[in-house]
Order: sequence, then C-alpha cells, then structure tokens
Amino acid sequence: TTSEAVQSGNSITVTLETGTVDRTVVLTAASAGTSLTGTYTVQSGDVTGDLTALSYTIGTVRDTAGNAMTSTTVPAGASNIAGSKAIVIEAIAPTVTAFSSSTADGTYAIGATVSISATTSEAIQSGNTLTVTLETGATDRTVTLTAASAGTSLTGTYTVQSGDTTSDLTVA
Repeated sequence: TTSEAVQSGNSITVTLETGTVDRTVVLTAASAGTSLTGTYTVQSGDVTGDLTALSYTIGTVRDTAGNAMTSTTVPAGASNIAGSKAIVIEAIAPTVTAFSSSTADGTYAIGATVSISATTSEAIQSGNTLTVTLETGATDRTVTLTAASAGTSLTGTYTVQSGDTTSDLTVA
C-alpha cells in the first residue's frame, strides 16, 4: 500500500525473506490508487517462519500528479507482511531416511508376504504413496507403500512370486 495514489501500471520489485535464496515479486498497480499487487510462488527449498518483505526497488512509480517515488524505506511492524500475517513457508521436500521390515528373518516361498516400511524425514499427508523397487533376482519387483495416516511412516506388502530369489531382500 502506498501513502498516496499512484498511476495505473506502476510497479515495484519486492525482495521476500524465503530462506537461503530470497525471492522477488513484482507488485503492480492494476489501476490508479494506493494498492500494488503481485503473486509470490513458493519454490522448492523456500523456508521461513514468517514471510516478510526485506527490501524493494522502484520500477516506475509516480503519483497521480506525476511525482516520482524516491523512498525505499521498508515498512515495519503491522505494515510489513510478518507484522500483520503469520505466513509460514516450508517447501523442503521430505526424503526417505530408512527402509525396514517387521517380517521375521527367514526364507519365504511363493505367495508369502513381507511387510515393507519407509520412514520419511518429515511428516507427510495421509494417502501419500511411494513406489519402491525390490532386488528380487532376475526380475525386480515393485511395491507401493502408502501413508495410512499423516506422519512419517509408509507401509506396503511384497508378495513373493515365481522366480524371485535373493539371499537378503533389499531396495534396489
């Protein structure tokens, strides 16, 4: 929001605190007035506990009388995003930290089932799936692991098929 009406089409570029790499967004006045708007798109790796505007550069901003904006003082407190909203950005993708099985060690024949689990680095949503390839000999097998609830665990079942042979079942 500007202190007085600016001309339609005027713009500024705002730098947002988004973690290791700060992002910019162009704000444009759609019509003469005190509002400039734009859209920040969250990107992979963006992280901040409370989104805030760090700085801005003036593109072409003139008031309705034609006077150019010169101040680049960033508004503080309730006049900055972090002061008026609680917008948390967390765009670090979860990773698999471990694969395991609750099935006892042993030898399993055709039709036997083996429980396979994956643990993720952070909570994921219920219903998320992950397809895992198992080293089962000449023909590797895939198993879909599903998060039964929100959390860090996905589970699935591998069924031994004809021709499967391995001395120690592993994720390929």
